[in-house]
Amino acid sequence: MRGLLEQKDNSDNEINGLISEVHSFIKYINDRLNSIDRKLDRIQPKIRQLFSTLNKPAFNSKIEKFISFLLKNSELDNKKNIIFPQKIPCPVVHIPTPNFTIISRDKELFPPKPKERKQYKQNESVISKNKEKVLAKIKEIDTIRKWEDLILSEIALRGQLNLSEVFFRILKEENNSQIAVTALFNLIKYTYNNPEKLRLAIEKSLETKDEFKNVSLWKMSITKLQ
Repeated sequence: MRGLLEQKDNSDNEINGLISEVHSFIKYINDRLNSIDRKLDRIQPKIRQLFSTLNKPAFNSKIEKFISFLLKNSELDNKKNIIFPQKIPCPVVHIPTPNFTIISRDKELFPPKPKERKQYKQNESVISKNKEKVLAKIKEIDTIRKWEDLILSEIALRGQLNLSEVFFRILKEENNSQIAVTALFNLIKYTYNNPEKLRLAIEKSLETKDEFKNVSLWKMSITKLQ
């Protein structure tokens, strides 16, 4: 209706005034309807509560009639069990446990099936590599021990030994810095553990070799005391 009135093209002031009044009336009606809708939303919970309250007495009355019917028409048997009227099933409170016959299974007559043993395939390549690493480590330990015994024998024979020169000697012959460093460290440790037999002298001047330009260490010597 509003769309039709807005499309109406009329230059008469009186008609335009009536159209304006119609617009105002429609707006007033919409506002009133919105207000009533909000009020209904507010009182809806109370209406539900009212109907619930009204229905409770009827529900309670039906429950009382049903209980009264059961009391009047139910009986007790010899075992004092309640027998309800027809068409009303008697609730089962306890179900007797049935008796079971247990038969043991003879393991000799019915042996269990043997479990299948899994066959794990060995990786020969990995085993071979690990074996090579272990043998190389054992060889390295034996080589270090031989150098230690040789150096201690030279100290016992000469009375003194330049430890720095021995380090470069091991490095040249074995071409393995790990062997040289480990042997040197073990000899220094052995000297500190036997101060009554050996003395370690260290000079804070570097000793180098042309063959090993990137390697240098302090001048060290071991002297026999006894």
